Amino acid sequence: MASSFDKTVSLLKRAGILNDSVQFESSAVESFSPVRYLARNNLVNEVIALEYLALAQGTELVDLVDGKIAKRLATAEYLPRISENLIWAQKLIPLFEEDGKILVAFADILDYEVQKTVEFNLNAPIKPVAAEEVKIVKLLQHYCPRNKVGFDKIDDEPQEALEIIGAQREEENIDQIRSDTPPIVKLVNKIIADAIKKEASDVHIEPTNEGLNIRFRIDGVLQDIFDVPRRLQPLVVSRIKILAGMDIAERRKPQDGRLRVSTAGAKIDLRASCVPTAHGEKIVLRLLASEGADITFRSLNFPQRVQNSLEEALTQRGKMILVSGPTGSGKTTTLYGALTYLRDGLTSIQTVEDPIEFRVPGITQIQVNPLAGVTFSSALRSILRQDPDVIMVGEIRDEETADIAMQAAQTGHLVLSTLHTNDAPSAITRLLNLGCKPYIIANSVAAIMAQRLVRKICSDCKVPVNEEYLTKNSEIIRGFEINPSHLFHGVGCAKCNGTGYRGRIGLYSYLNVDDIVAEGIAQDLSLAEVTRRAASNGFVTIGTAALEVLNNEISTLEELRPYLVSALNSDQHKEYGGANAATVKVTVPNAFESNASAPAAVGIPSKVSKPKVLLVDDDDNVRAVLALLLKREMFDVVEARNGMEALERIYEGVPQIVLLDLMMPEMDGREFLTRARAIEGVSRVPIVVLTAVDSEKNEVELLNLGATDFIRKTSSSGIIATRIRTALRR
Repeated sequence: MASSFDKTVSLLKRAGILNDSVQFESSAVESFSPVRYLARNNLVNEVIALEYLALAQGTELVDLVDGKIAKRLATAEYLPRISENLIWAQKLIPLFEEDGKILVAFADILDYEVQKTVEFNLNAPIKPVAAEEVKIVKLLQHYCPRNKVGFDKIDDEPQEALEIIGAQREEENIDQIRSDTPPIVKLVNKIIADAIKKEASDVHIEPTNEGLNIRFRIDGVLQDIFDVPRRLQPLVVSRIKILAGMDIAERRKPQDGRLRVSTAGAKIDLRASCVPTAHGEKIVLRLLASEGADITFRSLNFPQRVQNSLEEALTQRGKMILVSGPTGSGKTTTLYGALTYLRDGLTSIQTVEDPIEFRVPGITQIQVNPLAGVTFSSALRSILRQDPDVIMVGEIRDEETADIAMQAAQTGHLVLSTLHTNDAPSAITRLLNLGCKPYIIANSVAAIMAQRLVRKICSDCKVPVNEEYLTKNSEIIRGFEINPSHLFHGVGCAKCNGTGYRGRIGLYSYLNVDDIVAEGIAQDLSLAEVTRRAASNGFVTIGTAALEVLNNEISTLEELRPYLVSALNSDQHKEYGGANAATVKVTVPNAFESNASAPAAVGIPSKVSKPKVLLVDDDDNVRAVLALLLKREMFDVVEARNGMEALERIYEGVPQIVLLDLMMPEMDGREFLTRARAIEGVSRVPIVVLTAVDSEKNEVELLNLGATDFIRKTSSSGIIATRIRTALRR
């Protein structure tokens, strides 16, 4: 009996959706459903393939992230009846009851044996429907998460190789510390190992009424991982406090500590913070790479213009460079990148930090310790007597530190530091509030860079947004004239833990304090005037940086919305008609532009009529799938089953573009091309031919007959829509 994979391949090849020349073994599918496997290898468009298979089975493709579906979900009621292993292995999820049947979404709609098993387990008739695998996984992560395990299951799980090297303050004594409870050792090791594996920046171990809630901050967002029973709470907390060199007998005061672990050949420092709460002690572990020498501008993915400007500023002496932004925006990491750039063995570099987050060879690093009298200001005074070339101050917090840092810059040192401000120009106001004189700021500050960190779309589950999404966000899309083809979102998959995001990227706003800006600061001009002066030399806001990231399809509108809304409502945007005062307003091609339609806001439903597409294909299922896709991309679709019907549709009303299959009964694509080009008013209408395979000979012949372009049926929805719009603009 043929497997569902073989059936899928056969059906898709027969429909021309999958190239007939592609050969592979069904054993290559691994853990993915057949269509997902083909899509991951760029062999089919996943939505088109699923739509076709669903129609061929007399069912439908459902969008699991659609709000109407979400409101009706009764998944939690049905899941206990089905094996968790079956659910995850086959990528299926029960949805809700409709017309006496339970709708169950399957990633593999052709696996009839699995459907029978699910029906038996539910003890009720089911209606199988197709759904994209990544969207099924996202729902499963919510209703039946595999990574949210209880403590009692940990013994059965494979353990990561993790060596606790010890507390940073008492490394020589760490070998003497042993726990008498091996399960607790295993649990704490698992928490740390999982955090490293998932690339978490922080681990939150939070006491509750029921016990401990373990949460990881991944890409800046906290995610629940698992719960620890209340009876084990004091043991887990004590174990971590011992490892971090804290006093386990002291439970009423906050404590800080450090430990280091080694896993997979890498050493990771963990900074531990413990505070008493109503339900017990809460511990937060900050994960830090042990060495900071590998932090470079290249590894931080700076935009080239920002990197060039910053590198030029770092060549100066007798100047100060400031990095501003809120906590967690990567300011200190940027400064470490600057130190790595400056570290050449010939330059004396000293830092004052609280805490020292990375150990950098060749740099003298001083830890702030107020109890010992070591503050930013006192350490800075001492450093100035040690003949430094470059000084890094972790943060300018008070008037005294600001004054000494300014003096250091004026006496020939390059000073690097951070400030907590919302944007780059506001750093000037902050320095004024700390008592710095305008003329000193003007003479001392070389550059100010504001930055934020935003999450990147997960590349494994990245999909275009739909029409409903465009309508909902029409104001901001119109305001920035955003091309809808640049808008994507992640539906969630196993790689991104169901969040739709994986990794982060920086938004950077670089303000170069040139002579014109310095003059404005020295004259104590308004912040708005100083900003206008900076704009003349290429200053861009965080909002502009966010727009660039969005147009490059790196992040989502939801993630960037706070910065875009702020820019949209700013006085600069209103005055200059763009995202900021320094950027020329970018105009993108209109998604609906054609000879018969006037300009309209890109991708936003308006009074402008949608382009009419004549879709000609004899396969009812393929035609239905393509029609649905085109309607989602906001085209008006007229269908025909062959060349003869297509000519009749043209006589009823000339379309703005024709999408044409070749092999059809009664009148094929070649004959249609010849006859259509002879009709008055159709000679200039774009006719795009749908092909299953590439053939230079066929293309030359069809171009001579009057074809405008070619689109493979296996192309993604974004490519199909883009090729159609490109043809419309010719």
